[in-house]
Amino acid sequence: MAKKKYLSVSDMLADNAPTEEFREEFETQVAKRRVIKHLIAMRTVKGMSQKDIADQVKCSQSRISKLEHGLDDDMRLGDLRVYAHSLGFSIGFLFSDRKITAVEEVKHHAFCIKRLMDRLAHLAGRDEKIAQAVSAFFGEAFFNLVKMLQDSANKLPPQPDDESPYVRIEIAASGPDQIAIETDCDLMAEELRELVVR
Repeated sequence: MAKKKYLSVSDMLADNAPTEEFREEFETQVAKRRVIKHLIAMRTVKGMSQKDIADQVKCSQSRISKLEHGLDDDMRLGDLRVYAHSLGFSIGFLFSDRKITAVEEVKHHAFCIKRLMDRLAHLAGRDEKIAQAVSAFFGEAFFNLVKMLQDSANKLPPQPDDESPYVRIEIAASGPDQIAIETDCDLMAEELRELVVR
């Protein structure tokens, strides 16, 4: 019999934890180190050692080790900032309602995308070359967003009455530089809002 493969220790413990209390305690401890785990992963991807970080931050390697073995709640904001900066990252914070629905979250990100696209359009100013590059990017971004919507829509189950999809999105080239998008959606936004549970 082949051994089951797990994507994470949490998945493995869901099937194999000695007790439910053990699994819950493990999940609690993992949750307390979520930010630190991301920092370590980013450091590893960059191919940097704790000593490399310490040299950039101008502290001892043991201080970086202590930081990486601590808990998120014990980390000072200044330590987080300099650690991230040494990896070439800046820090951004997002405060959101803990009861936000998936629909509200998608809307939030859609408006963020709109704001960034407006910023790109503004950067083009009156420079024709920049405007052409931004325009080409807009076409690429539009195609990618529609493609993502199509991929997500394909994950919806078919309608029970006739097995047709709730949402159908087709992308077809209608010319050398043109894309025709055809959509068919049986669920209206108001109906969708009623279906989404907080």
